[in-house]
Amino acid sequence: MQGLTDRRVQCDMAPFDHPSLYVFIGHYPIPDGDNQAADIISLLPEVGSGGYDPNSGYCVPNAGDLFAPGMQARSGGPRVALDH
Repeated sequence: MQGLTDRRVQCDMAPFDHPSLYVFIGHYPIPDGDNQAADIISLLPEVGSGGYDPNSGYCVPNAGDLFAPGMQARSGGPRVALDH
């Protein structure tokens, strides 16, 4: 269970740090000029071994609910500070 609650995972601290990542979210509903739907992509900023600041909004809350505030921040949704 520690893997689900470890703050290192929530805020991407070492050994879970990473370079900047492009996150594919889906497609826009209206096709563009070539008759193919354009991708919706969000950029997840790089993070060093110290992880994201808990107030940055990029830490994933340990809510157990995929629709809780802050859970969609990494895919372009609204960001909220992590409760301490």
